[in-house]
Amino acid sequence: MDRSERLGAIVDVATDALMWIDAHIADLESSDLDEERKAEFLERWRKRRQEILEIGARSYHARKG
Repeated sequence: MDRSERLGAIVDVATDALMWIDAHIADLESSDLDEERKAEFLERWRKRRQEILEIGARSYHARKG
């Protein structure tokens, strides 16, 4: 597997992770957890989502670059 293929695989995994996290966030938003706990979990998942976006973007640009 060459560098471009590895970077493409990272982008694919990041995309799958984002779809899973988005679904998880939607489930949390409609859950009946107490508001404080819900806010804590949502903040954590949104932070993780942003980290994955940044990794995916760096890998995508490195692949194109």
